[in-house]
Amino acid sequence: MNETSPRLGVKVWVATALTGLGLSACGGSGPDPEPVAAVATEQACKASATLPGIANAPVISEASWVPANTEKPASTATTFLPAHCVVRGAISPRTGANGIAYATKFELRLPENWNRKFLFTGGSGLEGTLPAAYGVTGGPKTALEQGYAVVSQNGGHDNAAMPLPWSFGLDPDARIDFGYRSIQQTAQTAKSFVATYYQRAADKSYFDGCSTGGRQGMAFAQRFPDMFDGIVAGAPVFDFGRVVAARLWGWQKAAALVTQEPGSYPRFHEAMPEADRRLFQRGVLAACDATDGVVDGIVSRPLSCNFQPASLQCTGAKTAECLSADQVRLWEAVMSGPKDSQGKPFQVPGYLTSREVPVAGYRIDPAWMTSSGQAARITGQG
Repeated sequence: MNETSPRLGVKVWVATALTGLGLSACGGSGPDPEPVAAVATEQACKASATLPGIANAPVISEASWVPANTEKPASTATTFLPAHCVVRGAISPRTGANGIAYATKFELRLPENWNRKFLFTGGSGLEGTLPAAYGVTGGPKTALEQGYAVVSQNGGHDNAAMPLPWSFGLDPDARIDFGYRSIQQTAQTAKSFVATYYQRAADKSYFDGCSTGGRQGMAFAQRFPDMFDGIVAGAPVFDFGRVVAARLWGWQKAAALVTQEPGSYPRFHEAMPEADRRLFQRGVLAACDATDGVVDGIVSRPLSCNFQPASLQCTGAKTAECLSADQVRLWEAVMSGPKDSQGKPFQVPGYLTSREVPVAGYRIDPAWMTSSGQAARITGQG
């Protein structure tokens, strides 16, 4: 879905997935402008640690030069990155609740041959780590390889400083940072740094993110619509509170059926071991795969799927070919969706009805945990 802001003309692309995405799609199909003069030299890079007048006065911890053909964007990559400068720093460092250190950390990569464009890459999950600012596009080349100046950030908190990854939520300012302030400040700082470093502002600025990054893209569009010329918002996680509540609903139902060692989490995977997840998946596919006229292992018409978990319930003792009564009740509760303390159901973002989520979705993903503690992203798979 494409939407254009009537006030500022910023283009927003909302996608359910980012596959095979080339950044030329963000800025049109025309050729990139000729690179500017190569001011991004090793000497200029090292001197950038003390550039004056950068927005939000970041504390620069590193400004290092990466020669061409010395670093790859991934271990499986077949090509090397071009020569570029890597700048890492922190915005608004502070000591927060419980004495935990907070800061919006960022990484900015500035190519030697700049195409006069800037890309902000979004985060994922609850953030708390600083991903490399390569600008992965889903295509054969990263944005950095295409000549973009690229920035990434950590969401305003550092998991390494937290007792648990979600502990930042106990700090009111950290919640604001996660919501929008960290991306706002990072964009301001990075664009200011780019303009000072290259001695000219970027001609075009884009944002690209998926999941939490998609939410960040929509936050930019809503709160700071003049920040970018185009935004790609893939699978945006809207209404975070309801999404998390749906996950907790599944966890609570599973926790009631499993053991818990002192001082640890419930052993969620005991509620629905992998073999039983696969059994459930086969039952769903048998009932609903053909509703679209093609038997292909995919439920393409979920609203036409009337699968009932009770059809898999054992008539006697639990066996590998059936589910226990407790497991059936667990599936029924999760498929019907979360309810509030008065028993009233509420809508989970992204799903029209409970029948739309019989195979995969936030209502079901986290309820059946593997022994490693990682959620089964798709029912029947680890």
